[in-house]
Amino acid sequence: FDRKKVMVIGDILRALLFISIPIVGNYFWLYTATVLIECVTLFWSPAKDATMPNLIPKNKLESANQMTLLASYGSAPFAAITFTLLTLFITGISAAFNLGSNSAVDLALFINALSFLFSAWTIGQMDIPKEHLNKGDLSSSIFASLLDGGKFLSSSKVIRGLIFGLLGAFIAAGAVIGLARTFVGDLAGGDAAYGILFGAVFTGLAIGIALGPKIFSQFSRRRLFGAALCVAGFLLVVLSLLQNLVLALLVVVLLGMFSGVSWVTGFTMLGMEVSDELRGRVFAFAQSLVRISLVGVLAISPLIAAAIGEHDFKFGEVELTYNGAAFTMLGGGIIAMIVGAASYQQMKDRPGVSFWSDVLNALRGELGG
Repeated sequence: FDRKKVMVIGDILRALLFISIPIVGNYFWLYTATVLIECVTLFWSPAKDATMPNLIPKNKLESANQMTLLASYGSAPFAAITFTLLTLFITGISAAFNLGSNSAVDLALFINALSFLFSAWTIGQMDIPKEHLNKGDLSSSIFASLLDGGKFLSSSKVIRGLIFGLLGAFIAAGAVIGLARTFVGDLAGGDAAYGILFGAVFTGLAIGIALGPKIFSQFSRRRLFGAALCVAGFLLVVLSLLQNLVLALLVVVLLGMFSGVSWVTGFTMLGMEVSDELRGRVFAFAQSLVRISLVGVLAISPLIAAAIGEHDFKFGEVELTYNGAAFTMLGGGIIAMIVGAASYQQMKDRPGVSFWSDVLNALRGELGG
């Protein structure tokens, strides 16, 4: 497939779908359009991720991935502020001109559509190398391409460990996303506290993406990915046990930071370890697997939390109450730690050297990247 055409057409289709939501104006089409937008994204994202290594030297790829992920996730707090200001502005305009109550949401959707059209125009102006086009690419079906990506994953020990780690990370992330509002409510917080928690995790994510690889430069990417995932899992376990909202916010920032380190390191490795002719297929397979797992966990985690229910624990004079959300997040953290440790063992490039030896050597400045 011509990756440039895939990205341009994908952006145009997503823009049209966003425009259609306020025009059609019913819940059925809102859900349908959302599903279709995600389907288009499953084509657009692998094409973008597979194209980047062709445009950027290998030694600059990590920095490029940092910028991409910062633009995607670091902008979330600014988006929240923008939407709040937009809502206030539109509320005043609506009151003055007797407009509908959904005007702010509709305007946000139209602005979003314009951003996709601008993206399509920008990509259309770029000079993207076409070396990746060959007969095999053009004749292969979508299913066959995904199958090729899956076969490559099973044949490469490093990539297998990488995808296994990303999968575990998203399972843990899905548990947090699906239960965050319930967890905040259990700590006697409301919508405002949930908004602060949301901003805190994305702030940490942005810090981890921007500064993590530089701070932990003593570790190679292979060691850093699994180690960061282990730490993120441990912090999720700590978060699930906390009974104080302020402490939870501090832990969430650290959790987001190590998640960001793991995320940017993982995607940089995926771009560098796979040859160009297979890169698009591997990214497509990996992202499909990750998204399916994330959606599954988002659907299942609230049911698990509800089934577990509330439990009281007495430690002497102290009595603690934990709800299903905390237990489910605890399980997600343990899974992330196990997956991180397994990925570290499978991908580490210093056989026979323990993780803690790496940490001590890094602190002394004796460990090369």
